[in-house]
Amino acid sequence: MRPEPGYRITVPLLLTHGEHDRTGNIARIEPAWAERDPHCRYELVPDASHNANQDNADFFNEVLPNFLSEHYPSGT
Repeated sequence: MRPEPGYRITVPLLLTHGEHDRTGNIARIEPAWAERDPHCRYELVPDASHNANQDNADFFNEVLPNFLSEHYPSGT
């Protein structure tokens, strides 16, 4: 997250982290970032730690393609 209060992402952005991730401050800042920025979607990956896409690949591999197909459909 950028520290400037007025900074906004201008394209759709998927924010994820594992529910057990205790690395840095990601678990604290991502929900706030997604709440303040309308282009962000926040997904908490259950039963996962810092390597959320590997720790719970089944969940992550549903979330990512759904997000991409919604915001970046093929052929556009």
